[in-house]
Amino acid sequence: MMETKHGRVRRVALTAPNFMCAAMAAARTDSLVTLPASLAAALAKLLPIQVLMVPFELPPIPTHLVWHPRADTDAGARLFRKMVADWARGASKSRGHVPSTHRSRAAAPRLPSRA
Repeated sequence: MMETKHGRVRRVALTAPNFMCAAMAAARTDSLVTLPASLAAALAKLLPIQVLMVPFELPPIPTHLVWHPRADTDAGARLFRKMVADWARGASKSRGHVPSTHRSRAAAPRLPSRA
């Protein structure tokens, strides 16, 4: 358990790999999850969850675009990444914050050769 800057006690019961898993866990327990508003609204149509607004400002959620190194030079993949990044920047600006332009890239694991 840890105390937040708002003087509340926070107990993290679960760490999920993505928002969908977190929402499904919240739907099956008495826990709550913090989600982007648009995603929460969409998931409330699919899951037995109730959407409530938090009574304080939350920091922006960092978003990373990750791809395999072999897609670095693929023109279609580059165009798709640009379209996603442009959309994300526009969506973030409309909410009052601008995401960083940091680019992340996943490294492919080296597999043993079958020689």
